[in-house]
Amino acid sequence: MPASNPLVTPSPAAVKRFPWMRRLSFVSPKAARLITLFSYESLNLWAFIESQSAITRL
Repeated sequence: MPASNPLVTPSPAAVKRFPWMRRLSFVSPKAARLITLFSYESLNLWAFIESQSAITRL
């Protein structure tokens, strides 16, 4: 098993998006980066996470 390197920055995952799916992009203060969402359910979850004061960063 190869050893994991903690200094490696994760790269974005490729997402297969169907033509009827929306693409919503936001800047996330907790993640400190651009977030791209593809459904209103994921938007609701993201808004819930951003509103929780107990979660300080992602």
